Order: sequence, then C-alpha cells, then structure tokens
Amino acid sequence: MAAAGGFDPEREKFDLELQRAIRNPKVTRNQVSALRLLAETRGYLISLPAEPEDEAPEPGEPESRIPAGATALADKNGVIRGYRTDEGTYVRLADVEVVR
Repeated sequence: MAAAGGFDPEREKFDLELQRAIRNPKVTRNQVSALRLLAETRGYLISLPAEPEDEAPEPGEPESRIPAGATALADKNGVIRGYRTDEGTYVRLADVEVVR
C-alpha cells in the first residue's frame, strides 16, 4: 500500500532492486523471472502479447520500438514501458524519445 502523499516504500525498494539487477552483468535468468513475477503480482506492470509480425503499421504511424517476437511490457495504465526479448532479456524504453 502507498503511504500518505503517494510514496510507496515497497515500490521504492523494488525499483532499487531492479536497478541493481539491470547493472549486474551476472544476473541470472531465474533472478529476472523472480523480479518479473514480483512486479506482476504487485501490479507494477502487465504483459501484453506481441504484435503479429504480418501486420504493418498504419500509414503515418511510427514504427514499433518493440522488435518482432518480443513481448511488450506495460504499466498498470497500459503505457508500454519496455519489452522482453525471445532470450528473456528485459529492455526498458526511454520515457522521452528524441526526435531529430
């Protein structure tokens, strides 16, 4: 549960653990699976099915930043925040995209 003012110490603790795992070159697949399970059970993210490969983006739409075969990961509001590759690697998308 979030404390007064919207601060959630459990979420903060989870975020720190996730950042450590991201920087750890020796993180195991089991550790990543455990973090994912914890995030899902606490409602920090939901999994969305990958888009079918045979569908092309509509004209004028930017191409998807999710590679073919990857699973999109969204927060509880449905905003895609990253994806999981076929190999099980988690990739976080930037919150702001630079346009040139």
